[in-house]
Amino acid sequence: SGMAMVGSFVADTWHGHIFLRTFGNWSPIITEWISFLVYIGIPLLTMVITLFAKIPNWWELSLLTWFATILIFFGFFAACVLFYDVSACLYLIENVDDPYFGPVESSNSRILALMRRAVLLRQVDHFAGRMTASYTLAGKLDTIEDDFTQGRKAASESKSLYSRATALRCCGKIFQQLDPPQRNYTLEEVLGISPFVTAQSWSLEKIFCLDRRHSRAVAVVHGPAALTERQVRSSFACAIIGALLIIIVPMALCVWMEFSAVLIVVVLVIIVLCLIPTIRRNKRVYGSYKELAKHSEEHHAHQASRGSKTGSVASEA
Repeated sequence: SGMAMVGSFVADTWHGHIFLRTFGNWSPIITEWISFLVYIGIPLLTMVITLFAKIPNWWELSLLTWFATILIFFGFFAACVLFYDVSACLYLIENVDDPYFGPVESSNSRILALMRRAVLLRQVDHFAGRMTASYTLAGKLDTIEDDFTQGRKAASESKSLYSRATALRCCGKIFQQLDPPQRNYTLEEVLGISPFVTAQSWSLEKIFCLDRRHSRAVAVVHGPAALTERQVRSSFACAIIGALLIIIVPMALCVWMEFSAVLIVVVLVIIVLCLIPTIRRNKRVYGSYKELAKHSEEHHAHQASRGSKTGSVASEA
């Protein structure tokens, strides 16, 4: 997203443009001189020129120049990120076996063939029906474990109306039914990254605003970095307030636009129906946390009692 790109740009600038140095194998001297010109040199030179020219709005022109140079620099950074992303995508498509379209044939237009393959795979992923299964697990778990669902019961399973429509008999010539269903891995799972939520990394909206359909989170419920009960309750309250705001804001807009009472009620019902899955998910997450915290306390209490008994037996011996 745009905000993630801006955050990466700020972080890369703060750490000395490490990413930009990898593009074209630039030396630190070149990147530092470019950074100096963008952030200080060109804006100050513009200010000096406008002051010597006695332009009344010199400060406005200087600020606009500073903004423009940083915007151009950010555009170059975004282009570099896009270049690496596209290159990695084409490399992955070229070297990984494709179960849908087979290997890419060697030809003069190999790049075009790879780009076409990327578009087709994206369309397959976008238009394919899918089932979302949520699991709540305690203990250590490999991020990309193949037998993730073996021997475990899903806390919830859901299918969209579109996914149910793709399974109809009349759509058999358009959609191919996979038996068993094929698991879709997220980018975090491929990279082997699991976001941990601790008492230090906790934020008011992190737990309940996380997209549970496409990502996972590991909540620490025991130890010095464990989440506290007050933090989880605050996040749950934030989720409730957010749901209320989602309901109230459209209602206020409908009243301001002088909609009829019937239309306002219809909009309210639609919004509430759309929020029911989110409310259920938030309630389930809160209940899962309490269950895991209770299980962790009982487990450590049992371990502590076993340790004390062992110590007493050893002292008697």
